[in-house]
Amino acid sequence: MKRIVSADNARFKALLKLAESSRERKKHGLSVLDGTHLVAAYREHVGLPVELIVSDGGSANPEVQALISAMAPVAPLVLSDQLFHQLSTVATPTGVLATVKTPRPPAIPAQIISVRCCGQRRPRASSISSCRACRSTPGRRACCGQEWARIS
Repeated sequence: MKRIVSADNARFKALLKLAESSRERKKHGLSVLDGTHLVAAYREHVGLPVELIVSDGGSANPEVQALISAMAPVAPLVLSDQLFHQLSTVATPTGVLATVKTPRPPAIPAQIISVRCCGQRRPRASSISSCRACRSTPGRRACCGQEWARIS
């Protein structure tokens, strides 16, 4: 476990910048989680954090100790309580923070929606408001008796 007690430490400055600046978080693709429950939920549902940060006071808490042991390959960075309070975003910190890769939702494949009328199939576009075959409009029964339908 590495311990930091000076605000002049380069790693602490980088963490402080990350905690305070959304631009910095977006640039590095990281988020900061504050609290035992958030860190434990991330571990359970996503995986290991990039970095685990604990305060001197928090490292004595049994809940934080259990969390540290659950993060076995990730060695925690220990900060003095004063430095930890500068990093924490909550009024009463629990003594544990984690930097994690910001989850990205999976890309949704684009679907082409078509409209049918009179057996004709054409791509739906906002500039086309009627069937090319019979000139009927969407939502109404076509002259041939077929309903307009979305096909995806």
